[in-house]
Amino acid sequence: MQLVFYDQNLNAYFSLEEWTPETRPDNPHAFAHYTIVWLREGRLAAETDFYPFIAEKDHVFFITPGQRMRFGTEFPERATVLSFNKPFYCVELHDAEVSCNGLLFNGAAPSPMIHLDAPDVRSFTLLLEVVRDEMGTADAIQLEMLQLLLKRWIIKSARIARDQLTVHNQGNDQEIDVLRAYSALVEKHFREWHKVGQYAEKMLRSPKTLSNLFRKYGSPSPSEIITERIVLEAKRELIYTKNSVKQIAYGLGFDDPAHFSRYFAKAVGNSPVRFRENGLVNS
Repeated sequence: MQLVFYDQNLNAYFSLEEWTPETRPDNPHAFAHYTIVWLREGRLAAETDFYPFIAEKDHVFFITPGQRMRFGTEFPERATVLSFNKPFYCVELHDAEVSCNGLLFNGAAPSPMIHLDAPDVRSFTLLLEVVRDEMGTADAIQLEMLQLLLKRWIIKSARIARDQLTVHNQGNDQEIDVLRAYSALVEKHFREWHKVGQYAEKMLRSPKTLSNLFRKYGSPSPSEIITERIVLEAKRELIYTKNSVKQIAYGLGFDDPAHFSRYFAKAVGNSPVRFRENGLVNS
């Protein structure tokens, strides 16, 4: 059963639901909202925007609006799913509070994933029960209460992610914040900024400083992150829309469609036309 909160004046949406084999979403599933999926029983074999992954019991993964998921043969017996839109809670606007933008939600694939240990499971289970209770309490402060509960959920998840998703768990918070900020900027500007220098200038850092930092944490280089995000969006449009290659190229900030085609082919190994014609969704 799905529980939904909606504020018509603010267009604020928040929902809590359970995925089971009987309530399995359409395949492929397009996510219109920020989504948090917690596998409670069983495991999931799926593909997020052309990147296959497997999630086990008590894995939690995070989906950014615009991402798509193809479900495989394995679907969990039970998964708890929280969804919300920007008017309900804007992760970019409130990043100073929750420190998750570019860490949990970044628009790229594969989706960030954390694992809950036994104390975490108990903590999130209690928090989930409070969310359920609040969903049934329609009063003047329901919106604020649900926002506070979601904020707590995100903060707890971000803490776990900082510990689990950094190299050898030796992450420096300030350095990780730089990585997050860069990823968040790429998500916001990848259609218009294609050079590392443009992001470095915005962040008041040199391209070399950013490159050294990403290398320290074993991450793809800053230029690779830009390319991966542009190519990912191009793949989405080639597979899921009827937009022409020229339209896609212009929409991604390329003045010359031929330049875009060469850029795509170099990254993927196939031209945009061939990628679309053959449905090369695993490329």
